[in-house]
Amino acid sequence: MRKRLLQCVMLTMLILCGCTGEKAVEVKHAPGDVMQLYLDAVKKQDGLTMAEYTLDHNGVDFSVSEEDAKAWGLHQDSMRKLYKQLLNFNYTSDEAVISDTNAEVTVHVQAYDIQKVLKDIVAKKEERFQEINGDDLSEKEKNKKIADIIVGEFKNAKRTFQFDVVFHLQLIENEWLIQPQDEAMLLEQLFMPEKDSQH
Repeated sequence: MRKRLLQCVMLTMLILCGCTGEKAVEVKHAPGDVMQLYLDAVKKQDGLTMAEYTLDHNGVDFSVSEEDAKAWGLHQDSMRKLYKQLLNFNYTSDEAVISDTNAEVTVHVQAYDIQKVLKDIVAKKEERFQEINGDDLSEKEKNKKIADIIVGEFKNAKRTFQFDVVFHLQLIENEWLIQPQDEAMLLEQLFMPEKDSQH
């Protein structure tokens, strides 16, 4: 009787102390925190940190080659500055909707309407661009001057393009990780926006 009573007391103490041998899984970051860390990394062009929070851990290479710059008609250095400005978006996010090992976080983004901003800059600076084109400079120097003006004007532009991205996260071991297709959707909308689209 005494031995059985002692066993009951020990069992009660173990339960009260939470020492039954079953340990709760400690998650590193909640889904909402993961999204904030990830999106802040996007804004900083920090591909390595972005990779930490995605399922494929691939990250994004934000380096700009001469070919990339030429595709935009910009000098390489100017293209880097433009990349940085385009990624300077604003965002808010809803509370995470969690179901077992899956979660969804809707992010509301305010970014630049690239086509509209470029059109406005050309209209505003058309005379200055004509002056530069008439200067006794190489084509490379002319392009750089024009590109620097465009990048500078972008800083004063308003972020009028709004879109939503629903990020899907999966709990792997003790980490919430983002689906790579949602990352691709965000970057596509930032650099090649589709009007009147909600994702």
